[in-house]
Amino acid sequence: MAVVAGATLGRDATLVLTVFATLVSLLGDPSLLLALVTGLTVLDRERWVPVLAVTLGGYALTLGVETALAVPARTATAPPVAAESLPSLLRPLYEREAASDGYALPSGHVVAATVVWLQLAWPGAVGTRPGKDRLRAALAARRARIGLAATVVGLVAWSRVFLGAHVAVDVVAGVALGASYLLVVAAVWRRYRR
Repeated sequence: MAVVAGATLGRDATLVLTVFATLVSLLGDPSLLLALVTGLTVLDRERWVPVLAVTLGGYALTLGVETALAVPARTATAPPVAAESLPSLLRPLYEREAASDGYALPSGHVVAATVVWLQLAWPGAVGTRPGKDRLRAALAARRARIGLAATVVGLVAWSRVFLGAHVAVDVVAGVALGASYLLVVAAVWRRYRR
C-alpha cells in the first residue's frame, strides 16, 4: 500500500511541477515578452523605446546565432507527463512550451528572459537613471530587482530543461549570450550618453 501511495504522490508532484514549469516557461517566451515590451512602449514611448530596441536586438541576435550554429532541436528526456494528464486549459500551453522544434542552441526562451528581465531590473543601463539624491536607495532597490530578475531567468532555464525542450548546455548558452549582449549594450549606451 505504501508503494502505491508513494507512486501516486510522485505522479502528483510531477504533475504539479509540470504545471509550474509550463507557467514559468511563459516568462521567457520570446513572443509574449516582445508583446509585453511593445505594449509598454505604446503606453510611454520615451521611456520604453530603448527597451524595445534592445529587446528586438536580442531577438535578432538569438535568431542569427541559432541559424549560424544550426544545432537541431534535441531533448534529454521525454516530456515529464502526457499532455492528456493536464487540465484541458493548460494542454495547449504545455504542448507549445514543451515542444522542441527548430534550433536548440541557444535557448531562445532563456535569451529572451535574460535580455528582458535583467534589462527591466537595471534602470539606467538603458534609458533613464535615478536621481543622484536617491542613489543609495536606488542601488539597494536595483540589487533587489536584479536578484528577482536573475531568479526568474534561472527558473525559466530550469523549466526549459524540466519540460524536455532543451538540455543544460542550451540554457547555459542562452544566459551567457543574453548577459553578454546586455553588457555590450550597456557599455555602448554609457559611451553614447557622455
